[in-house]
Amino acid sequence: MSASSVIAASATAASGTVAVATSTGLTPALIGFVGTIVGAAIAQGAALMISHKGRIDAQQRDAAAKQHALRTLVAEERVLAHQGAFKRIKGLLAAGRNTKAIDDIDSWMDDNCLFLSAEARKAVWAAIGNAKARAQNLAESDNEGLEPAHRNLYSDQAMKNYGAIMDALTPVVDGVGLPPLGTDELKSIAESAGDRVLPASAKLGT
Repeated sequence: MSASSVIAASATAASGTVAVATSTGLTPALIGFVGTIVGAAIAQGAALMISHKGRIDAQQRDAAAKQHALRTLVAEERVLAHQGAFKRIKGLLAAGRNTKAIDDIDSWMDDNCLFLSAEARKAVWAAIGNAKARAQNLAESDNEGLEPAHRNLYSDQAMKNYGAIMDALTPVVDGVGLPPLGTDELKSIAESAGDRVLPASAKLGT
């Protein structure tokens, strides 16, 4: 009920009290005194209701301001995290046999994964897994003690791992609402890794 409704209802009740008092023979002075008390009580009650509502409104405005600030901060952190993830996927593509570089990216992901979108987060974790598997496959492809056919199998698997890492780029870009990567851009990223991404057997043509 609004403060105005309370005042109106209380005023009606007060007037009824005055009428009853007059019919019972109470003096006008006593009636006026009772009316003054009732009026003061009504005014105080209305003031308390208005003050309480004002405090609630202020609290709601404060909470809304804090939520807006948090959303703004999270949005900024998300853009930075997606940019960082994009850079590190390129690092995974170039890591090849460098397991330390892969482990460093794994550690970075532990610190930043919550700022990524769900699809981007899933894609980067998968890319890290493929980078680790690729490093192992590249190492096996370098093993001269294996038959050429076996080395080629490891080489083929390493190239599949490489393609799986490339697949993580699109979810990272899409997850933050940036323009999608074009075919030429993806090709340029793949070429930028150069010989660092090729198995030894592929370089030898075996």
